Amino acid sequence: MFLMCDRGDIRVHSMVRDPMFSAPTIYIADNVPGGVGLADGAFALKEKLIDAAFEAIESCPCSDGCPACTGAFGATMNAKGPTMALLEILRSQEDLK
Repeated sequence: MFLMCDRGDIRVHSMVRDPMFSAPTIYIADNVPGGVGLADGAFALKEKLIDAAFEAIESCPCSDGCPACTGAFGATMNAKGPTMALLEILRSQEDLK
């Protein structure tokens, strides 16, 4: 939605504890060999992406997470609270501003 591309044009990989950063990490990459600038565009929009994710989860009426706000396994993992907490941390980090 923010990058005006097809879902298949980007690849997203997340780690709960990335070995390089020792922290939760999300990698966004172009899914085209050599890239076309989508990952750079996502990085430039990181604050907007984090804010939009927080607003989507906060405005969802579910209690534990659901496919609409935290993904397909959100409710089974009770992901809503931890995801909101992580997004709050990301929103407060200076290096994201």
